Amino acid sequence: AKPSLSSHRFKAARAPSTGNQTPGQPLNDSTRPRRHSSARARPLLRHTLRHRPTKPASSFAHRRRRPCKMPVLMGDDDGSWRRGSTEEGQLEEQLEDMRFDRDCARATIAEQDKRILMLEEQLAEARKALDAHDDADRLYAIPSIQDTLSDDVKETHHALLSDDVVFLLLSRLALSDGTGAAAACKIWQSQWKRRCAGMLRLARHRVGTFEFCQHVVANPGGGVIVSDYHKSRLMVFSPEGESLGAFQSPRIIWTPGAVALLGDESNTAWVLDEDRERLICVRLGDAMGGDKILTPSDRIVSPVMDYKCPKALALSPGGEFLLAIVNDWVGEVLVLNSRDGTIVGSFGFEEDDTFGNLHSPRGLAVQGDYCFVADTYNQRVSVFNWRSQTWVRCFGRRGAFLHHRTWTSDPEIPHPYWFDSEMSNGDAEYEDERKGTGPGEFIEPVGVAVHGNTLYVSELVGRRIQVMRLPENILDLSSEPQVLQIIPAPGGQRLGGLCVDGERLWCAGPLSIYTELGKPPKYTYVSLFSPFSGDEQGPRPRAA
Repeated sequence: AKPSLSSHRFKAARAPSTGNQTPGQPLNDSTRPRRHSSARARPLLRHTLRHRPTKPASSFAHRRRRPCKMPVLMGDDDGSWRRGSTEEGQLEEQLEDMRFDRDCARATIAEQDKRILMLEEQLAEARKALDAHDDADRLYAIPSIQDTLSDDVKETHHALLSDDVVFLLLSRLALSDGTGAAAACKIWQSQWKRRCAGMLRLARHRVGTFEFCQHVVANPGGGVIVSDYHKSRLMVFSPEGESLGAFQSPRIIWTPGAVALLGDESNTAWVLDEDRERLICVRLGDAMGGDKILTPSDRIVSPVMDYKCPKALALSPGGEFLLAIVNDWVGEVLVLNSRDGTIVGSFGFEEDDTFGNLHSPRGLAVQGDYCFVADTYNQRVSVFNWRSQTWVRCFGRRGAFLHHRTWTSDPEIPHPYWFDSEMSNGDAEYEDERKGTGPGEFIEPVGVAVHGNTLYVSELVGRRIQVMRLPENILDLSSEPQVLQIIPAPGGQRLGGLCVDGERLWCAGPLSIYTELGKPPKYTYVSLFSPFSGDEQGPRPRAA
């Protein structure tokens, strides 16, 4: 039977526990309940529990009913609630993958951080090294530091940075090697740039093709004129090495050799006709853009020569006189009137073959009152005062003077000591202690040119070009030329004559005087050298 609403059991079951009832007191008392200090909320369980029945009249009726000590699961008890559903498993797998990716990313970031730290340390060391070089540059500008250094250290520092030491050291280096040295040492960088100022590099190789040529002369309007011996013509080239035409006429000039240009409006020139052994003054005119055929009317004068034909020509600074070398066993320089070719004077020859004599000279250049002669088989450059026609001095290695009457291996043949070498283009050796491969020394110089206070010398057997600074006082015999640069011969070939066109240097070579019968001719070219700046790396030479 259902209990009535007023029954004691029903009221005890639905009345809330107030926490201040005393045993035997009704549960629905309207007295305001007093919260028990020990009463606290208990968490709800996620599953349904069975509870023990509590007697309403017992002393524990005022407390919340507690679950049994061992809860009994309701529904399926296979434990699937522990593992979760299929969707929850997928989420957990995704979570594990994300955690793995996160750990990998953290490890990668850690490695990158280590790499960054290592690079920062290397950068700091490099900056310290650069700062050390900068400090070395400024070291001797700080008085306080200078006071702490010894005098020997100061003198050594200034000596190492002096121009003399730098020139002697860096003049033996190639341009590429010197550029690398300047980049490695900042202290020498500025001096290397200053050292490179005015240095020459091979800008163009094999300008033109000739069966034989050994003379090249600067054109007053820029560029050069090259004597093409076998084709009876004078080739004209621009300052960049481009062909601009030619002057040719076998009737007037059969085998052209040395050329001296007067620089007038008619482009008058003195030309040597080597095989016919005559000196001709012709009016070249203009051959820009094509070949020009010279006619007899272009010939001005051809003096009657009662002397042996010259081998090299040079004009005096004013153009009034023409200097010509007579290439014999004992050479001689003739001073001619540039108008009619009459002889005014001569020098360089003495009957007793003394120290001032020339032995088969090849090249000639004039600067002011001085005449520079490539004294080939004396292994030197001789200097004369052409106005007073006196010997001044010579440049080259010192040694015993050899008389030209020092005969070859066959004493019955009246040939000088260099005859075998001359006939073999320098292949045959002969003893001469004046030969040298060091700076300021020569082995058979053949070409000489002067520009300002700079002397250029090309060597036949030495196969190089030396660029030297002349002494301020050329009469001071204690001062020697300062070697600025040594240029190896292009291709390691023998060299011929040379000339200076502004800041450019032109040189003929390889030089081959005699060609064997039955073999193709050995072609000769002209090489162009231009100034080199310290900042560039030096492009490869371009062939014509």
